[in-house]
Amino acid sequence: MLPKTLYASVYNEIFLHFNSPVFDRNRVYGALGYVINKNMRIEAGYMNQLQENRNRGQIQIGFYNNIPFTKN
Repeated sequence: MLPKTLYASVYNEIFLHFNSPVFDRNRVYGALGYVINKNMRIEAGYMNQLQENRNRGQIQIGFYNNIPFTKN
């Protein structure tokens, strides 16, 4: 990702298992993020999680830091 870039992140996760009931949960997430530099970015978004008959929403804020490793 290029530094000083705004981006969008979207995903959907469906959890299934082999026992009954087969459907376990579904997570839907959408966020906006900003690349600070090649090693740091920040992201804020909303996740809605449906599990059986329960529906739960949550706001998430994440800070990502890639620690650069150098070879000697």
